[in-house]
Parts: sequence; C-alpha cells; structure tokens
Amino acid sequence: MNLSPFAQLDIPPPNELVDLDARSRELIQESRLNDFKAKCPPEFLPPIKRALLSNLEAWDAADSWTSGTYPGLWLWSAETGRCKTRMAWRKIEQGIVKLGLRYVFTTGGSLADLCYQDFREGEPAEFVRRFKRYNLVVIDDVDKFPFADERPGRAFRDLFDYFYSQHVSVLVTSNEPIDYVAQRLGDSSERRIREVCRELRF
Repeated sequence: MNLSPFAQLDIPPPNELVDLDARSRELIQESRLNDFKAKCPPEFLPPIKRALLSNLEAWDAADSWTSGTYPGLWLWSAETGRCKTRMAWRKIEQGIVKLGLRYVFTTGGSLADLCYQDFREGEPAEFVRRFKRYNLVVIDDVDKFPFADERPGRAFRDLFDYFYSQHVSVLVTSNEPIDYVAQRLGDSSERRIREVCRELRF
C-alpha cells in the first residue's frame, strides 16, 4: 500500500492541522472563560438588560473601548447603581478571554491598605512594582483612596506616572470625577490622569 508521508509520520494532514489549531484556540478560550467565571462576582455574570441602563450613550462609549488599549477609561457617577463595576468586569472578560491579558482587579480601599503596608515595611517603591506584571489594571471605587494624605497621594501620582510611561491599559470606576482627585493632588496629577484615562460620566 502506498502511504502518504503524513500517514507514515502518523500526523494529521495540513487541513486537519488547521482544524486542530482552531480547536486548540477554542480550548484556550474555554479555559480562560472558566477562570473568569470563577473570579467574577455572580451578580455581574448575567447579560446586561439595556432597558435598565440609565445612560446608554455612556455605556456604549465605554463598551466601544477595547481592553488592553491606551488610554483607558475613568467611569464615574455620583449616583450608585449605574453599572460602572459591571462594565469593568465586562472589559475584564474581554481582556482575559479574547485577548489573554494579565489583569488585576483592586479597589481604592485595597490600594490604600497596600500603600500604608508598603510604607510601614519601608518599601514605598513596592506600591508601583506590584503592578508591573499586568497589562490591564482595573481600580474600582478609586475615590475611597486617601488622596489628601501626603504619602498615599505621592504614591498614587507615582502609580499613574508609571501607567503613563508604560502605556498600561487602566479602567477606573469612581463616584467622583477626575477633578475631585485634582483638587487633592494638583493640576499636574490631573493632566497625567487624563492622559491615562478618558473620562465618561455614567
């Protein structure tokens, strides 16, 4: 019997290799999706009902942003229940499932705890170094961070300087606009934040 080289080597012919590659990609995305579902709070997993959104224009503008691109987003509204955090997790799903990004999700309060811890341990530079392994950073409720305190304020400026210099993809949610931070950190910080994040009011 005259066997083809592929049969002799016991590997699929090229057309089957293409199918195998496609299946491999499917399996990778399936694994990423399972990882996302394990980490995402359950209330943010179901599809959003657009009829319940208060500001469809802002939602669609945020949704048009692709995770992993620079600049990122600063989503804010003084009112609660405007789906800012839901959008954040939507973008995390896009980033890790479709793009395979390394992401971190934190909060303004958690950032403050880390900042004070690093200062107590005499390692203030660690605050910025923590973020160097990620290419998507999500900070929820950033207004809970103590901007007005000197040391945390300086650390926050350093963090956004790093995001700016490395073009890190950053998504922030807040109950306050960027102006709120500027009043506590100064005009130069406002310029830097606006370079890193495009502001959208939800």
